[in-house]
Amino acid sequence: MSNNLLYNGNFSLPSITANTFVDTSTFSTQQATDFYWLTNGDIPVTNLYNGLAGGIYPDPVLINVIQFLEIHNAAYIEQSFTVINTGAYRLNFYYAKRIDWNLNNVQIFINGVLIDTLTTNPTSWQTYTKLVDLNSAGTNTILFLGQEDIDQLYITALTKIEIIYIPPVEVTPPPGVIVPPGIPATSNSLKSTNIFGFLNVNDYIVGGVTTQGILSSKLFNFLYTTLPTFSNKSLGYSLAYTSTVTSVTANSFTNSSVISVPVGVYIVEAYANITPTTSAQYQLRLGINTAISTYSNTYNYTSDINPASLLVKSIKYITHLSVATTTNFYFVFNTSVAGNLNGTLKGKFIRIA
Repeated sequence: MSNNLLYNGNFSLPSITANTFVDTSTFSTQQATDFYWLTNGDIPVTNLYNGLAGGIYPDPVLINVIQFLEIHNAAYIEQSFTVINTGAYRLNFYYAKRIDWNLNNVQIFINGVLIDTLTTNPTSWQTYTKLVDLNSAGTNTILFLGQEDIDQLYITALTKIEIIYIPPVEVTPPPGVIVPPGIPATSNSLKSTNIFGFLNVNDYIVGGVTTQGILSSKLFNFLYTTLPTFSNKSLGYSLAYTSTVTSVTANSFTNSSVISVPVGVYIVEAYANITPTTSAQYQLRLGINTAISTYSNTYNYTSDINPASLLVKSIKYITHLSVATTTNFYFVFNTSVAGNLNGTLKGKFIRIA
């Protein structure tokens, strides 16, 4: 049994005399019933061809069919079909240009929505394939509509039209992995969902390792054979900075190079220590900002006032940051006393969602 949702997609019905063609508007009642497709009548024309019929098309035997349909200018064919399993489908067909006329840029509609237009000008039978989502169970429609032109004749031939269901791929967990109960989906985003093991999905996922229908979380599946390489869309990805500055003057700022932070939620950490070269009361500040040599309460910062000393003093900064659009940040360190940093200014953005 064919898996094709369309009836008579290869135009084998009605069967006509070998190497001839018939205008579909001249079909008998029985022929029209067998043909099944709806057309728009006598003008513009749709012709059913068998075999070579004058040698104006490539031989259909080359693609294992005998008959095909010719669409002139703004002619159309349409068919209703029934969807039982909603989800992903593949639309396939062959098309060809008549050698003595221009290609008809046929438009393809599913349920009244334009999904594509034929533009490639083939010299032989051309394969067409496209993935489509059919999310409405019950009656659906497909329409092939030619393009009108009052000065030129545009003709395209079609055959072997199929709409085939693509079933979800069932993936068996590795031996020893216990699959937890399913997580009810409450939104389109899984960015903040903690997952261990395997999750069945029917959409594209940002982050993690994806196979068709499966997300294996890099952050929460600890069955690593090798440590994964994180991308900037992965949970756990770190944007790090280490300063090479060795000494600083009093009342100076030390800024990191610019760090471009993608959309996401981050824990931000920074650390520095300084050995003062002057014994006097002093203040240290450390944080992030979108501009150098300044601080903002939007992103907070750490401030530490210290008594006069020549001892090593450390300062640490940590905050939680939500980035709605890709933003450039700097780590900013300020001291009111001269001293040695010796490259200890370090910071990182760690993506958590």
